[in-house]
Amino acid sequence: MPYKDKAKQIAAAKRWKVRNREKYLAQAREYGLKHYYENREREIRRSLEWNKEHPKLVQKRSNIICARHRKELRDWYIRRLLTKSTDLKPADVPQELVELYKLKLKAERMLRNE
Repeated sequence: MPYKDKAKQIAAAKRWKVRNREKYLAQAREYGLKHYYENREREIRRSLEWNKEHPKLVQKRSNIICARHRKELRDWYIRRLLTKSTDLKPADVPQELVELYKLKLKAERMLRNE
């Protein structure tokens, strides 16, 4: 059903996306993965170039992500805390120790907030 008016065509496409959300997401995912793997080197190169051109934005995004991970007590954050002033690598820390340290930090946060 071709539209002569571009705005009507765009509006119809948006309505279709809303009505067929699952189908649209599956198609978008499939296209995205296919496009990425066909152009992987170019996409990586483009991403690295963008990062070099916008170091302040990259740092800002990184800070936001790290703050969220600290708040959520992600495993990598806990492992980094445990190995900060040692010769150990984060991969050397067992998961059980990570879970115990998480509980300790949660308890400390609860006591501090009361």
